[in-house]
Amino acid sequence: MRKQITSPEFAAAAEIAKVSADRVAVARSVLVEGKTYSQAVKPYGWTRQAAYAPIRSIEDGLARFHAARKAEAAELERLRTCTGSDQTETHANEPPAPAN
Repeated sequence: MRKQITSPEFAAAAEIAKVSADRVAVARSVLVEGKTYSQAVKPYGWTRQAAYAPIRSIEDGLARFHAARKAEAAELERLRTCTGSDQTETHANEPPAPAN
C-alpha cells in the first residue's frame, strides 16, 4: 500500500503532473482515499497495472511541488538575511504612524 497524501498536496501535484481527468481520479483513489489499485481502476475497466503510470505521474508532480516549495523558502530566507530585515521592521521612507 502506498503512503496517503493530503487532498491539497494531491491537487498541487495533479496540476503539475498534467494528467487526464480519469487518470487523476484513479490516482486520487489510491493516494488520497487509500483504495487498492484494483478498486481504483474497476470503474474504468482498466487492469491494475494501468494505475501505475498515473500514480507515478502524480508522485513525480508532488516531488516537484515539494522541491519548488523548499527552493522558495530558501530564497525567501536568503533575501531576508541579505537585507537584514524581518517583517516587523519599518522602512525608512515610510511616514510615521499618526498619533491618536
